[in-house]
Amino acid sequence: MNAARRTALAAGVFAALLAAYSSPRAPLPTWDAYANVFPALSLVNDGDFALHPAEIPFLFDWSLPATGRRLRVPVWERMIIEGRAVEDLYREGKLRPEGSPYYFVVRAPTGEYVGSEPPGTAVVAAPFYAWMTRPDTAAILRDVRPLLEKSKLVASVLIAATAAILFLTATRFLDPRRALLVAAIFGLGTCAWSLGSQALWAQTGMQPFVALGIDRFLRVRDGRRHALGAGLALGCAVACRSTSLLVLAAIGLHLLATDRKALALCVAGGVPPIASLAAYNVRYFGSPFVEAHTLMGPAVALAKTGSRDLWQTPLWEGALGLLVSPGRGLLVYSPVLALAVVGAWRVARGRADRAFLPIVAAAAAIMVVRFKWFDWWGGYSYGYRPLMDAIVPLTVLLIPALAAARPTALRRAAVAAALAWSIFVQWVGTAYDSGSWDRHGGFDLRVTRSIDEPRWRERLWSVGENPIGFYWRHRAEAVARREASLAEFARTPFEVRRPTP
Repeated sequence: MNAARRTALAAGVFAALLAAYSSPRAPLPTWDAYANVFPALSLVNDGDFALHPAEIPFLFDWSLPATGRRLRVPVWERMIIEGRAVEDLYREGKLRPEGSPYYFVVRAPTGEYVGSEPPGTAVVAAPFYAWMTRPDTAAILRDVRPLLEKSKLVASVLIAATAAILFLTATRFLDPRRALLVAAIFGLGTCAWSLGSQALWAQTGMQPFVALGIDRFLRVRDGRRHALGAGLALGCAVACRSTSLLVLAAIGLHLLATDRKALALCVAGGVPPIASLAAYNVRYFGSPFVEAHTLMGPAVALAKTGSRDLWQTPLWEGALGLLVSPGRGLLVYSPVLALAVVGAWRVARGRADRAFLPIVAAAAAIMVVRFKWFDWWGGYSYGYRPLMDAIVPLTVLLIPALAAARPTALRRAAVAAALAWSIFVQWVGTAYDSGSWDRHGGFDLRVTRSIDEPRWRERLWSVGENPIGFYWRHRAEAVARREASLAEFARTPFEVRRPTP
C-alpha cells in the first residue's frame, strides 16, 4: 500500500471516529477531567499553570473575616458585596480565599493552587482552547462554561488521532483490512470510546503520544533517527501520565541490548519533556519526584480503604477485579482484547517479530502497577479506567495476533462476536453519567451506595447489578442526567480573568 493511500485511510479513520464520538453532546461529567481543563485555560489566560483565586474565583470558597460570612464568587468585576466592589475588598484583605471545595484543585507546598494531574495534558489542550477563544480571548473567558463543554471535542480529537496512528503502525505489518480492524478495535471496542473520548482525562492526552512513540520505535530498524522521535513522544506521554515511564523504560532496555546508538537518540528525545515535568514538580512541589497524586494519595487511600498504603491491594484481587469483574473487568467490557494475549504469547514464543517484546513487557508492567494500586476500581468509572494506561500497548499487541496464519472460520466468528459485544458495551457506556450507578445504584439522589465505601464495594462483583445492564436499561435517563450535569456544576456564568497587578 502506497503512502498516499495509507494517509487517506488514516484520515478516514480519524474522521469516522470523530463522528462516532460526537454523541452525546455533553462531556462526561468527571471532576478528574477538570484537573486538566482549568490548568489549560490558565495557560491560555496568563501563561502559567497556577490556578490563582483571583484568576478563577469560581473554584474557591471565599470569606469576609470581619463578619464571618462565606460566599462564592463566580465573577469578579461585576460583583458587588455589601456595597463594595470585589476587587477593592480583595486588595484590602477584607475578602479572602479559604481554599477550593473541589478535589481536583490541590494546594502546593508553595501555597499556590494547581490541578491534581501532571501538566502534560493541559499543555496539549491549551492550543485547542487558544484557537477556540480567538479573536477575543478576554471576552470569551468571561463565561467559560462553553469551553468546558468543548473539552469533549478536544478529547475526541486526541482519541481519534490515536486510532489513526495505530492504523498507520499496523499497516507496516498487516494488510489494510486487518490494519483497519486494529484501529476499529481501539476506537470502538475499548474504553477509549466510552471514557477516553468523552472527557479530557490525563490518559486521554497520553494516548496519542504513547501510540506515536511505539510507532517510531518499531521503525528504528528503518533508521536510527526514529529513536529520537520515539523518545520525544514517550517523554511527552510521561508528562501526561507517569505510568508511561514504564513504556519508555521497556523500550530503553530493549535498545540497550540491541542498539545502543539508537538508545542514545531515544534518551536525547525523552530528556526535554521529562526535564520540563521535573521542573514543574520542583516549582510547585519542591522535588522532581513529587506529583500532586503523591501528596493527595495517602489521604484518599485512607478515606477509601482505612489505610494510607498506596500499594495495598493484593495482586490477585486487583487482577481479578480489573480483568473479569462485572463492574470493571477488561475481558467483560472489551473481550476482543483477549487477542492481545495471543499476540503477546506469539511474541514470547518467537513466532512473531521480537521488536514487540518491550511492548509486551510494558503492558504487563503497567497492568501489575494498576492491579496493586489502592483503588484498583478507579473510583467512579465505566469499565476498566485504570487499565486505560495500558490500552495502547495492548492494542499494538493485536498486530502479531492478527499477523498469524489465516484463521479458521470458527476463530473468525469468535473474534467477530467478541468485537460486536465490545462495541455494544462501549456504546452503552456513552450514556455513563459518572454517578448514578457508582454513587447511588440508581437515580434516587437520596440513596447512597457508593462503591468507594468498603461496605458497598461488593457491587462491583454483582452479575445481576452491573453498569452495563444499568446504562442499557436506563440510557435515556442517564443521558439526560449527563446533559444536565454541566449546568449543575456551574449554575451561573463564571470567568477566568487576569488579575490586575
